[in-house]
Amino acid sequence: MRALDNLLQQKVSGIFLTSSSDFCENESARRIRKTLNSFQVPIVLIDRALKNSMWGGVYSDNSAGAYMATEALIKKGLKKNRRLYQRYKPFDRRAAL
Repeated sequence: MRALDNLLQQKVSGIFLTSSSDFCENESARRIRKTLNSFQVPIVLIDRALKNSMWGGVYSDNSAGAYMATEALIKKGLKKNRRLYQRYKPFDRRAAL
């Protein structure tokens, strides 16, 4: 809530909001949502819709995007394809300090 208070003090004119999950399911999330609504500024969701939200958003279909990119590479003559990925590693806050 401190970060939200800082935004309010800075008199922001809008908020881009991205969340790692649907945060509208518990009491803490409801308080955050209520605080955001009290700002009376535009709020735009990025890449994830939130249930029962009146905020607009910008979303992408990652699977369709990957398909289109692969299709374009094949049309350009790609013969050998490789899968690039990175194994998931949990974030360690201690390492970031």
